Amino acid sequence: MQLTTARLTRLSLLGFVLGSSVFAQSTEQPAAPVVEASTNCFATFAIGTVTYCVSEHGNVARFTSPAAAPEHIRLGTIREGYAVCAAVAAGAAPAVSYDSANAEAGWQAAVTIVQPNGANTLPLCITRRTTGNLELQQCFSHVANEREVDITMTLRNLSGATRYSVTLDRYFDGDIAADAGDDRYTRSANAVWGEDGVHTLALADINGLAFPHTVAVHTFAGFLANACNQASVATPTAAGDFVGRLSYQFGTLVANASRSVRVQYRKM
Repeated sequence: MQLTTARLTRLSLLGFVLGSSVFAQSTEQPAAPVVEASTNCFATFAIGTVTYCVSEHGNVARFTSPAAAPEHIRLGTIREGYAVCAAVAAGAAPAVSYDSANAEAGWQAAVTIVQPNGANTLPLCITRRTTGNLELQQCFSHVANEREVDITMTLRNLSGATRYSVTLDRYFDGDIAADAGDDRYTRSANAVWGEDGVHTLALADINGLAFPHTVAVHTFAGFLANACNQASVATPTAAGDFVGRLSYQFGTLVANASRSVRVQYRKM
């Protein structure tokens, strides 16, 4: 369905939330059903030699470069998304809200999409709230003829109370060059990237030293979507199937305070 209004509120196609909104970070929860609103191509953009698309929930559900092929994300189990973790008291276990495209939990149903210039245009901002009333806004941008997609992620505490150990993650399962199992992943202090032959897809922090952050790589089987700041395997990896992650540690977030970071997908 094509949307033409400048501002709209949509209900997630997920009509329920699995279990509690509080998830232990140490154990993978049962996966929720695939959510169309997290895997569909709501808005599609062609920039130079890159074609990418964004879902209604703010997942980068496609990243193709060169523009026709090969695809690097929309293959098999689509995993690209984000996680928000926050505790109601110092030292308490954090509640986790996540959307990895193939599964999600911990979000309120309403999603606000602002796209004033019509379908498949910028600016595009997508806002939703966790069940604990932390608001996440994702605004997408790119530069014509560049192979870079920027995402500004702003987390605001609308719960009315202080939240602790607040963390915001972005992650991607890059099946580089249209296949899995033969990718090699590497990380630096500010970026993680997967390589397959001449093709490389990177997720990078572009905030400078604004906020403490970590960079991690996980095996496909060991990746925890419903966790923040998951420990990394050793890098560079041997050939395999991996997930890359950026994790921002915001610490204490008082009521109505916000933190904003910028991440970038880049075809190298």
